[in-house]
This record gives sequence, structure tokens and C-alpha cells, in this order.
Amino acid sequence: MKLAALLIAASLLLPAFARAGSPSVTVRGFFDALERKDFGRALALTGGDASLRITRLLGHIDAEAAQHHAQVEFKVRSLSVEERAPADSGEILVDVSYDIDVIGKKWIFRKVARKLTGTAQFFVDASAPRIVAIVGSLEP
Repeated sequence: MKLAALLIAASLLLPAFARAGSPSVTVRGFFDALERKDFGRALALTGGDASLRITRLLGHIDAEAAQHHAQVEFKVRSLSVEERAPADSGEILVDVSYDIDVIGKKWIFRKVARKLTGTAQFFVDASAPRIVAIVGSLEP
């Protein structure tokens, strides 16, 4: 009985811990949302310049897919996330190396249409937590 109550309490507190997670958890959550095609969640984890940049990237990929009458999915092949010490501004720099396949789907066919591979630095406002800037290659 006590174990069941403890499990229920832990499951209720889990969302609060996920929101208050470290900047690296925020960045991983962003990439997880992309892979699940939860673009609303991916954008919710960004703000400011990062939000504009991600909106442009997703818009570009979506326009290419529409040109070919295809659907798109993302497959994160590898992801390395390393958090640095907080900056004076309160933002935390997170170094990210990634390898993502952008897969075009049309009818029953699937093909890697583009690869997003590289490194970038994500600046995370730890108080939000939200990605506020991205520096580096994150373009199609």
C-alpha cells in the first residue's frame, strides 16, 4: 500500500522535475520532440533568436517536402550533449554534436532526403528552461 502511494506521488512529481531539469535535459527534449514530429513542443522549448531560427529551418524543410508532395520525419542517429559552466548572463552553454536523417516519405517509399550533421552551441536560459540562442551549423 505504501509502495503504491509512493509510486503515485513520484509519477505526479515527475512532470515538475522534467520542467525544472538541467539545460542538457532541455536540449535533449528539443531533439526528442523533433524526432517525434512534435514541432509545437520543440518550439515551446525555444525562445527569442532560437525560436526564429528553428521556425525558419522547419519551414524550409516543410516547403521542400510540399514541393515533392512528400511527408517528412526526423531520425536522430547520434546526439552528444555537453553542458558548460553558467555564463555571467545566467545562460548556460550546451555543446551539441548531432547526426540527423531527414527522411522523405511518399506513398510506401522512404528515402533519406537530407542529413543534418554538425555541431552547435545552444544557449539555455536556466530559469525558464528554454533555448534562447543557437550558434553553429543547424541548417539544411
